[in-house]
This record gives sequence, C-alpha cells and structure tokens, in this order.
Amino acid sequence: NINFYQLDWFGQEDENGNVCNQIEFSTNFRSQHSFRELTKWGIKGSTGGGLSSDIDINLSWESSILSSNSDNFQIFIYVSDTGYNMQDFNNISVSQSDLTLNENNEPNIWVMLGGCADTGETEIYYHDFDGDGLGGGITAQYCSGYEPDDWVTNSDDMDDNCYSNVYDCVDECDGILEYDCLGVCGGYAITDACDVCDSDNNNNNQCNDCNFDPNGGAILDNCGNCILEGENTTCEMDCTGNWGGSTIHDDCDICGGNQIDGDLDDDGDICETECTEDLDCNGDCGGIATTDDCDICVGGNSGQIACIQDCNGIWGGNFTIDECGVCDADIENNDQCVDCNGTVDGLAYLGNCGNCVEDASDLSYECEPDCDGIYGGNHPPTFTCQNGDIACGFDACFDLGNDDFLLPQRFDINRIYPNPFNPQATIDFEVSEPTLVQLNIYNLKGQKVNVLINAFTLQGYYSVIWNGTNHPSGIYFVILQSSNSIVKQKMMLIK
Repeated sequence: NINFYQLDWFGQEDENGNVCNQIEFSTNFRSQHSFRELTKWGIKGSTGGGLSSDIDINLSWESSILSSNSDNFQIFIYVSDTGYNMQDFNNISVSQSDLTLNENNEPNIWVMLGGCADTGETEIYYHDFDGDGLGGGITAQYCSGYEPDDWVTNSDDMDDNCYSNVYDCVDECDGILEYDCLGVCGGYAITDACDVCDSDNNNNNQCNDCNFDPNGGAILDNCGNCILEGENTTCEMDCTGNWGGSTIHDDCDICGGNQIDGDLDDDGDICETECTEDLDCNGDCGGIATTDDCDICVGGNSGQIACIQDCNGIWGGNFTIDECGVCDADIENNDQCVDCNGTVDGLAYLGNCGNCVEDASDLSYECEPDCDGIYGGNHPPTFTCQNGDIACGFDACFDLGNDDFLLPQRFDINRIYPNPFNPQATIDFEVSEPTLVQLNIYNLKGQKVNVLINAFTLQGYYSVIWNGTNHPSGIYFVILQSSNSIVKQKMMLIK
C-alpha cells in the first residue's frame, strides 16, 4: 500500500474545476517539470497481512527511462537525509518504518526532480518587476543559480512601479523637485559663495574682494590696482599730485619739463636754455640735423650733406665702377679692359710683333717668326726646299710639310658654346707660347665670381667648362689674360 503523499495538494483546484480532497495518489501527471524548480513527491506506505516488521521493502524503478535533453536534469530519491541518483540506481531497500510519516506529519522518503535535486535545497527569490535589481513582494523558490530573469534574492524594492526608488520632495518617482536651502520644496534659494542662503542672484558676490575671492583680503590701492593681502603696492604719486601719474621733474627740476641738454657753452649747466625739445646734433633746439651712416652731422643748419654708399657697400667709401665695370678703389687700372686701340671692351689685341690687331682677318698686321725664332726678326728664311717652299734650312722643309700639326700662333678665346647657356658653357681658347695664364669670370659689377685657370700654361689648345648653377641669371665676362695679353668675351646665363 505505497502512494505518493502530497499534503499541499489537498483543497487545490485543477484546470477542469476539480477540487482535490485527497493527500495520497498513485500517479502525478504533469506535462513539464522545470529544472529551475525543485519538484518533490513524498512517498508514504504501510504493510499488512502479517508481514514481519523487520523485513525491508524494496523500491525499484526503470533508471533507463529517467532521461532528459537538458544538462540540468537531475532526479534523486531521499530516505531521510540520504539521497540516491535515480539515473545511477534502479532500486533501493528501505525499512518499513521509513514508509510512515514523521512527527511533523511529513514523509521520510522523497523523490526530488530539478537542477538542485542533488542537494534538495532551494532559495527564496523575489520578483523584480521594474528591473532595478530590487525584489518586490511576490516570492518563489528556485534552485540557486537557476532562477529566471527578473528574480532576485532581496526584497528591498519599496515600489515596484518606481525604478530608482528615489522620490522628490512631492513624493514623485524620479522627480526633479528638491528642497532649497530655506526648506522650500522646489524653491530657488541657494547658498552663495558668501555662505548666504537667499534667492537673490544679484548679490552672490557681495563678499568678494577685488580679486573676486569670497571673503578675500585683497584691496584696491590708490591707483585702482588690486593687491593681495600683505603685498606692497607699487602705486606712487607723480609731481602733479596724481596717483599713478607719469609726470616727472626734468633735469632742470621742472615738473613736466622736457629739458634734456641745454648746455650751450659746455660748462656742465644743462639748464641754460628754455628749449623743451630735443637739441639736434648741430645744437639747434628742435633742429632737424641728424647723424648719417658715416657718423657725420648732416642736414638742418649743419651745412653738410649725407654720405653715400659706394659700389662695395661701404658708406663714404671710395670704391667706384670704372670703364670696365669693375668696382675698386684703384684709379690706375680704370682702363684695364681697354684694348690696344683704346676701345672699352674692344677685341683688338697686340700681335707677337707688337702690332694692334683688330681680329684674325686683319692680314695687314701678319707677323711671323724669323729663322732665329724672333717675331719680326731680321733673319727671314732663304733656303729653297725641293717643293719650292722657302725655309730656314733643310730640316725646316720637313716641318713645312706637316702644317696640319703646327701649334697655335694666337692668344685668344676661340668660342663659347652654347651661348646663352644654362647651367654650364664650354670655353675654347688657345695659347701661343708658354706663359702664366689666368682665365676668370666677372659679373657686371666687375666682381670676380670664379677663377678657372691661374697657372703656367704651355702652348696649345684648351677647353674649360664653367658651371653657373650657383650664380644668378645675367651677363658675365670671360677674361683670358697673360703677362702681355688680355682677351675678353661676353656670355649670358639664362635660368
């Protein structure tokens, strides 16, 4: 005579309106049992028919069908405080006395199903209606850690309809009204920086000092300057009696005077005149004479004119640009660019015989060396070669047959190419005899900007490249010079 014992079911009404009037049942039909809850069935029974009381009762079940898709499914059978996992066992033995009710009228044997069936213990949870983490008055028991959402372990929610549980001074949930410093709900009185509680915002700084510090010790001095407590003021009275004024006594002890230097006779007395303006460098009151860049008093009544800057950038200097466009202070070489015909920047040059030759086409000044190697000498060639040429001797006849290999006979710049150029130009020149040769580049100011050659040079043809990358666009002069000749040509750098 073994039954499920459920005292709590007595008097409950099912969905069909049936009122339970029993406490012992043979079955429990339920569509679903949640793992969150601990579902409990008590077992009560009795024996009869003369069965000895010391014979144990065997309770058995089919453990293979006690399964679930949930990892949280547990089902245990408890005899007093000893629990057995019904998925691991299929029967247990109990004493006949275990089937009776205890002194609290409760079964000694229980079947428990749920996420906490292994402990047989649940926890009381409170429903959190407004999601503020505080539970209300509705309770339920769930396995610890398996409670549904919106269920918490506290019952601290004062109002399920007020999320914050914060009320303003008119008991409105989440209201904005507060008591002001005068105790008025929703009032406007505040305690200002001067520790005064009132609703007058126009006097909030009535205790501020001049430095705007509440109850500060800063004060205004006689000049209206705010000075900190204990700070010394820099405010002083000027000679007119004005605090902070700028009027002072001049050197002649006149308040507001402007006497600076009135010493006319150099006796040290600067108060000899009544001039209140500056004396100029000529000693004139309010005069306009000034000291120029050469430290000379000029203009006004001085009778002097201002000095000028020479071509070398020196004020009052004696550098000048001569006829050749060269800036220097040497008046002896002002015609250094004049050719032998007296033409500035001319192309005429002295030939080997001392004749002034305009250019290479001027055949009237042809000059050849005689048999002693002297240009214009008195020993002309008289030996007749086999080919009819006149030479200085038999050996010279062979040289006449190799005219193509003769060395240059002129000291000249042959050509500059390209011209105009950017950034470099090639300068071809020839040297007629061994000599010290200088090949220099000058700008229009006569300033030497590059030295290309300055060396003893043998007779021959030469070529030099000048790179004008670091120089500005403009006209430049190429001057080829030896101990007794100078040749100049222009070239133009265009960037």
